Parts: sequence; structure tokens; C-alpha cells
Amino acid sequence: MDTGLSLSEEEKKYLHQHPTIKACINPAWMPFEVLTPDGKYEGIAADLLKLVAQRVGLNLEIVQAYTWEESLEKARKKECDILNFIPQTLEFNKWLLFTEPLFLDYNVLLTRSEHPYISNLKNLPTATLALSENTTLFERLSYTFPNLTIFSVQTEADALLLVLNQKIDMTVRSGTIMSYTLRKQELLNLKISGILDEFQTAYKIGIVNKNELLRDILNKGIQSLTVSEREDIVNHYTPIVIDKKIEKEVWYILIAIALTIIIILLWNYALRKE
Repeated sequence: MDTGLSLSEEEKKYLHQHPTIKACINPAWMPFEVLTPDGKYEGIAADLLKLVAQRVGLNLEIVQAYTWEESLEKARKKECDILNFIPQTLEFNKWLLFTEPLFLDYNVLLTRSEHPYISNLKNLPTATLALSENTTLFERLSYTFPNLTIFSVQTEADALLLVLNQKIDMTVRSGTIMSYTLRKQELLNLKISGILDEFQTAYKIGIVNKNELLRDILNKGIQSLTVSEREDIVNHYTPIVIDKKIEKEVWYILIAIALTIIIILLWNYALRKE
């Protein structure tokens, strides 16, 4: 099969012998990925993976699961070839091989609606912050901002509940997810109070069997993605829509989010060129 990419003979032989790739995914994580009731795989991560698979000439088969935990378990049992759209952590490194970044996400500070805008966490004399124990940001934030008291919780939902109940000042969430949530007006009494520009999360494809050949093939597909293709996919799910009723400080935040997305897309383009 002619993929249009510069593949080695060994890579072409692999694709001929393994035309289908089985993917374990998070079945309920919009706007990144979701497995709909009729079995459709949708979202930013889904569209990016489909495009990568198409570029290298692989057929994509989604391994059905009802929860993220079930998908992880299937991946550990090697019932799939890849685990899509995950950050590279020390724990994952023990049993996965990683591709180049498929997507770079920015992070935002989420507080109660009455909290003032936070231009820099270092300017706060003290504050409390809750983070999911699964996040990769815990150590980085603790080291960078010694003025913060950071509490580890089991899930992002637990962190949100602590903020809502005024037990904790703030939490950190994906900027892409919050843009999606803002558009659907599901913030309740919470708001975005700042952006952590320097703390980005790189989502990659994890290769279950640490297959270097498959990793190299997928990397070529990732490198082929253009800035406009990435931008179109992101904007399809999380367009930046500014409500005239939103207070002035959130205007600034949403504009900054839009600029951050552009910077991330350009960064991805620079990676591809290298």
C-alpha cells in the first residue's frame, strides 16, 4: 500500500503483515474521545488517531470498554496494540513505549466564581490547590510554587467538589476540556481564573508491546499532520465562543486560551519540521 510517506522496506513489510491496529481508548472523555452508544469513536483524540492511521495505511479497530479503568486493564493484558492519548509518566514507562506528542494541551486554574483573576501563582502569599493523584503536574507545581499547599485527591471530580464546597481555593484542569465545558455552560459556580502557560501536557500514543517498529511508523504519521489539520480538529469540538455576559477578566482568559492554542499548534508544526 502506498501511504505517501517515506517508509522503510521493513516498515512496509510490517504494515503488510499487520494491516489492522487495535486501540484501547477512554470511552467517556469529551472533547478528547468518546465511544458513542452506536459504537462510533469521536473527539479530538479520535480524529487525530484516525488521521495518523490513515496516513500510514493502518486500519483502526477500537477495543470496546465502558470505563477508562477497563481500557487500562485490557491494555495491560495486551488485548490492544496501543493506548491512545495518554501522558508519558514513570508508571506508564514501565510497560509502554511512547510516540512523539500527538497533542499538546494547556492547563487552567479553576476557582469559585467570586475568586479574583490570578495572573501569577507566585504572587499569592499562600493558597490551597487540589490535584488528582493521576496527574503529572503534582511534583512540578509543588517545586515551582512553594507558596501553595497542594492536596492529592483520587479524581478530578473530588478536586472540583472541594473547590465548590470552599474547602480548597483552586484546582487545575485541562484548558481544552474547560473550553468545551464553558461552551456547554456546565461550570456551575466555578470559573477559569488563570492560565498555566508553562505547564503543558503532552498526549502521546502508548505502544503496548513496546514495538519500536510500530512506534516509528506512527511517528511518521504524526509528523505528517499539518497545523491547519490540527486546528480544524480542535475547533470542531472546542470553538472559542465569547459570551457578552461574561465578565471582563474572563474575556482576557478566553483570548489568551485562543492564543495558547495557536502557539501549541505552531509548536507541533516546528516538531514536525525537525
